[in-house]
Amino acid sequence: MTEYRHTADMGEISGFGGGYEAVCQDMLHAGVSWLKEKKIGADDIKAHTYTGVYGLIEADNPTAKELEKVLLDAAHGDCTGAMMQAVMSRCIWLASHTWEQYCAEMRHQFAEEEKLGKEIVKRFE
Repeated sequence: MTEYRHTADMGEISGFGGGYEAVCQDMLHAGVSWLKEKKIGADDIKAHTYTGVYGLIEADNPTAKELEKVLLDAAHGDCTGAMMQAVMSRCIWLASHTWEQYCAEMRHQFAEEEKLGKEIVKRFE
């Protein structure tokens, strides 16, 4: 069975590390596994967020509500709104892309963040 989790070169979902990040990774694995098992496409999931508000994502149809439940169950009922939005948004994107595309995108973003971080540190040396 495929493990749908970030590798070190993909960075973190949350940026908080530890147990918080582990729950995000558990949620991602459960969500992507469910998408693949049920053959869910992006058009099957309807959800929305609010401009300027992070941590609030609303499931707008039964499929999105089922995904939300899968993610919440993976978190053992204990996740923040930010965790839910971060992971659910990724799952919705993954409903129309492959895991390999997701990994490539995350690796690219992480490399760019690392490069920028090193440039900023050099400015203050």
